[in-house]
Parts: sequence; C-alpha cells; structure tokens
Amino acid sequence: MSLGVIIIGFGTTGLLLAQGLKQVEVFSSAAYNLIRTDRLAKDRNQGHCVRAHWGTESVKRLLSPELRGRIKETWPDPTISDNSFYELPIYAGHSGELLGKTPDRCMRVSRRKMRKLFGDGIDIQYGKHLSAINKCEGGMTATFADGTLVSGYLLVGCDGANSTTRNLLFGDAYKVICLNLTMFNFTCKFDVDTARLIRATHPFAFNSSHPANRMLWVSAQHIGDPVDPKTWTFLVIISWPGPPRWGDEALAEQVARTAHLKAMAPEYAQPWRTIIENIPNDIKFGTDKLSSWQPFDWSKTAFFADVTTLAGDAAHPFPPYRGQGLNMGLEDAAELATELAQLSFVPEGLAAAVQRYEEGMLARAHREFPLSKKSASVVHDFNRIVSAYALNPELLSID
Repeated sequence: MSLGVIIIGFGTTGLLLAQGLKQVEVFSSAAYNLIRTDRLAKDRNQGHCVRAHWGTESVKRLLSPELRGRIKETWPDPTISDNSFYELPIYAGHSGELLGKTPDRCMRVSRRKMRKLFGDGIDIQYGKHLSAINKCEGGMTATFADGTLVSGYLLVGCDGANSTTRNLLFGDAYKVICLNLTMFNFTCKFDVDTARLIRATHPFAFNSSHPANRMLWVSAQHIGDPVDPKTWTFLVIISWPGPPRWGDEALAEQVARTAHLKAMAPEYAQPWRTIIENIPNDIKFGTDKLSSWQPFDWSKTAFFADVTTLAGDAAHPFPPYRGQGLNMGLEDAAELATELAQLSFVPEGLAAAVQRYEEGMLARAHREFPLSKKSASVVHDFNRIVSAYALNPELLSID
C-alpha cells in the first residue's frame, strides 16, 4: 500500500493534520492509531478538558466549514452561549480564600470529543504497532508489528509524549526527563449534592493551592443534561512534588491511591473537603509521572530527517500546567499542513518543506519550554503563588 503521508497516532494533532491534508490534492493520508494489544479504542482515557486558546486559529484553518460549524460538540457543555467567557478562580485550599482570578477568554474543550470531531471522515487503522522505519526510493516504509508494510513520502509521528516514532528515530536521545512531580488525574461522577456544590462554586473550572504545595483542580468534563446532576462528569487533578512518588510501593495499588487521596480531605476547607470525601470508592486511576522533552535540530544528524518528522506531544511533551500541549500540537498540524499544501509535486521540495516546518516548530517549542518548566514549579509552591499571582496570572493556567 502506498500513501502520501503516514500519520502515526490519532490524537488531536494527527487527526487535525489529516483533516488539513484531505484538502490538498497532491496528498492522500491515513492515520494509524497505536494502542496496546490488550486495549480497544473505546478503552482509551476519556481525555480531559483543556483550554483551546491560540490553537483555535489552527483549527479554523484546517477544518472544513461543515466541521467548523460543529465545534461546540467538543465543549463540556454545548448548551452554553458562544459568548460565555469567564474568569478562572484560584483559591487557598486550606482556607477557601480567593487568591485571584485569571481571565480565561477561550474555549474549554474535551480531548475525547475533539478526537471524535476531527476523526470524522478520516480512515483510521486501529491496532497498529509501529516497529521499524526504513528509507526507500522516493520516501520511506513503515513496518508494523503485524507484518504490514506501508510506504509513503513522509511519516509524521503524532503518537504522544512516549512516542514510539521518536524512539525509533533517536534511540536513547528520545527519552523524556521525568519531573519530581506526581499526579492523580481522573474523571468521575459525584452524588447529586456534591455535583451541584461543584458547579455552584464555578460552572466550568476552579483551581486551588495548598500550603503543602499541592495543586487541586476541579472542572466540568461532560454536562449531559444541564438540569440533571446525575449526567454530569467532572475532572479531578491533584499533583504534588516529592514523596510519595509514582512508582512507590505506597501508591502501587488502587486502594492505596484512593486512601492516600481521601486522607487529604481534613486538610482542606469547603468545597474541596466534601469533593475529596465523596470521590467514589470504586473509581480507578493511576499514578501519572510528569515529564518533558526538549526537541533539538535533527535535520542534519538524523538518517530519516528528510522523510520523517514529529508533531504535538511526540515533538515537545510539556507538563500540563500552562495549556501548551493541545495548542502547540494544533499549531504544529496547521503549520505542517500549510507547508505541504504549497508543494505541487511530491517528493520534489518535500525535504525543504519539512525543514521549514521544523524550524518554526523548534522555535515555538524552545520559547515555551522554559515557561512550562517555570509553571510546573510555581503551581507547586504555595508561597510563590500568593506573592506572584498579581504579577503574572498566566503562570497559573492549567492545560
């Protein structure tokens, strides 16, 4: 099978890129979803809601008019007004004191709903595991674990922070740097009273910082029926520096993780105390290790540089505290699609187009990388938050 562009991964970056390439006559495209053999596509993480700010322009550039008209399908509550802007509050979790508000004039979108919208009309091959990349005449060939060979002019790795594509391209240089931060990150439904308490605090999202240097975030994930709290799903994120860390035996079992989280409840004021206490006992969540990887200019050193590239979290994974991950990925998709759309014939000019894309992508990533590192530090330092909030509220955004 021969294709123009092989897209590895079917997250928001890969799918938006595929939508853009659908509109370019010189290319055909297919997206390959890399999932473990013991998981089905429906078992993927639900995909929490994130802020789509500067990335919204990229979405408008690549989606068809029909799909652009359906963008509200990606919102946690599609019934709200298009002009429903709000301020994102941050509180002192131990006292309930409002520390400040950050203007949040952007959409909050569900990654899961966005994948569904962006995947409309895209040929997604499920259950594929990329195992090798080889150069061939006029392009490259991707080999998958099931023996499938797919050739194309260009392979784009959009397969997330622990990218298989990046591993195959760079070996040991691909490995992410693990931060001294641990996170519980899950979605769940609450009892009716707790659900109403959450939305009464804020209809969309609110953040808190604790003197123990913990961040606790609560937001609406999916509002099935605005008048029926039984249909409401929420996102809960709590993260902290130091022990107990991901991988520690103390957090190895689900019962231990749930107990560790609920033991924090007495340290919080309302509404966080009630929220933590009423987290369902049967909820399942893992222990996330937060990591990052700073991309480098591989155009003159990587053997596959002219026939492969990376985008989204595969190219520049950030810790999720500044809204960079989704938006950078959407911008990557738009910029790469724009460069490829200018080609009149493939493979002539392809290497130069990829290099132009990578120069822009690297410049954006290098600009955001130190800001991301600083944000991850600030949100876990209560005293710095109290003193710095008025000076730079942008530091306190979360993806």
